[in-house]
Amino acid sequence: MRMTGWAGLVGLWAAATLIGCAGSGQFLSTDFEVDVGRKVSDDVENEYALLNDAVALARVRRVGQDLVDVQERHDITYDFQIIDDPMINAFAVPGGWVYVTKGLLDELGSGDDELAGVMGHEVRHITARHAMDRLATALAVQTGIDIVAPDSQDIDAAAGILFTLVTSQYSQGDEFAADAGGLEYAVTAGYDGNGLIEFLRRLLAIEQEGGQQSDAIGDLFSSHPPTSERIQRLEQQLALMEDTSQ
Repeated sequence: MRMTGWAGLVGLWAAATLIGCAGSGQFLSTDFEVDVGRKVSDDVENEYALLNDAVALARVRRVGQDLVDVQERHDITYDFQIIDDPMINAFAVPGGWVYVTKGLLDELGSGDDELAGVMGHEVRHITARHAMDRLATALAVQTGIDIVAPDSQDIDAAAGILFTLVTSQYSQGDEFAADAGGLEYAVTAGYDGNGLIEFLRRLLAIEQEGGQQSDAIGDLFSSHPPTSERIQRLEQQLALMEDTSQ
């Protein structure tokens, strides 16, 4: 165990204790975020096959770039990919990687408004550094990772933790925040703010019906908070945005 890593982790733990989990990821540098995120994205693409469909990928990247153009974080480069999997899902990796599944695109059909809402949700997870907050909290109880001057072993160890975090459920607060930020990004980029709401309504119907189709809903949509509550909050936010713009 190196002293620089221990000192950095003690300071991080103290900061996380003082301010709570929210925002603790801000103590991890952008370089560290990108290095760990790149390793996680490599692991994702080793585990899951990417879809080789130039038309679908061009669409996802076009919508993704529209969102990138209006978001507030420009210290990283964004990359959008499609995973060849029938699950209806999407997730973001810190440092700028966003993945959607073929199952999600099939469910969306040709509607870019819904796609923009879903991808905006994921972009907001990155810009708000939600996964980095969770990683900072996890690292606060680790003693062998040097976040001050990490080497390849440190990056591998942190990436192992982060891989689990980004492919599992976020907290209720993070999900609400990603919904709100994603809706704002989509509207600012010129898409209909009802897109994410309509998609969540469709998924709510699938959840309520149950059966085999509901088993295809991935973590983004099956996790807490309840889909009905997410819809209600988004409807209230969109109404307020429309009133403000008049």
